[in-house]
Amino acid sequence: MSSSAVCTLYEGHYHFGVGALANSLYAAGFRGTLWVGFRGALPPWLPADAATAAEPTFAPAAGLELRFIRLNTSTHLTNFKPDFLLDVAARAPNAQHLLYLDPDIVVRAPWSFFEDWVDAGVAAVEDINSPLDDFHPRRAAWRRYFAPHRLTLRTRSPLYVNGGFTGLHRRDLAFLTLWQNVQQLMAPAVGGLSAANISGGQMQFGQADPTFCFNKTDQDALNVTLMAWDGPISLMGGDAMDFRPGGYVMSHALGGIKPWARSYLMDLVRGYPPRLADKFFWEHAYSPIALYASRHIKLKQVVIKVSSFVGRLYRRGS
Repeated sequence: MSSSAVCTLYEGHYHFGVGALANSLYAAGFRGTLWVGFRGALPPWLPADAATAAEPTFAPAAGLELRFIRLNTSTHLTNFKPDFLLDVAARAPNAQHLLYLDPDIVVRAPWSFFEDWVDAGVAAVEDINSPLDDFHPRRAAWRRYFAPHRLTLRTRSPLYVNGGFTGLHRRDLAFLTLWQNVQQLMAPAVGGLSAANISGGQMQFGQADPTFCFNKTDQDALNVTLMAWDGPISLMGGDAMDFRPGGYVMSHALGGIKPWARSYLMDLVRGYPPRLADKFFWEHAYSPIALYASRHIKLKQVVIKVSSFVGRLYRRGS
């Protein structure tokens, strides 16, 4: 069994992403428990007997277990990541590697790579809005905001990281407590941790503007925490989430329309061909958790191949 505890958070239709994430973890060699924090309904692909349990547990393949934890919090789930990671750390006391992945990510690298990565330091991946220089206005605004709270921020790397993935060794659990504290200190500025600049999180007027230094809430708080943290960190470039060519680690489906909700032919007409994240989602939609009938998956894969070919010839202009 793995020495890792992996977790994710979802509500609504993001259960499709949870299933594909679990399938990709299994294909990568992960054997252990995927802890799933959720609000609302359980996934329709969960067996009926599992869905009626107080804490539903599902073992779709030998060595892989999904444990569902119903959450009772008003915090937007995107701002709940350090809290859930700490909860998982307490529930899995023998796990030495603790990793959070958004439910619109699929894993590509062998699982041993992730454990080695986390051994090197708190792990994160560069965002598409990176880098931010040491004297970037956003970093300067963070320093001004947190100075009265005696939080010293230093730019350890110019990379601005994505909030969809964080991994750490158990020895660095204090990083999660620091991240929690940063978010609590940030909360008054964003109107409380129920606010987020994504679906389901209404921010106050002007706070979703890119000039506002916390317009990405949890992601900004994660970057502030990396500046305040004195321990080791291990950052990878945007290729580690397929934001740039050459990736081999993960594939992250950014944007409001996720792979399971895209109409690839309509998007192609608009000049938006499939992304690698779309391709890898449908590769991991069938086993060991069957998210759809095999015929539906095969049809989607054919459409993606055709759309990708046509997309090389026709693409939306800049």
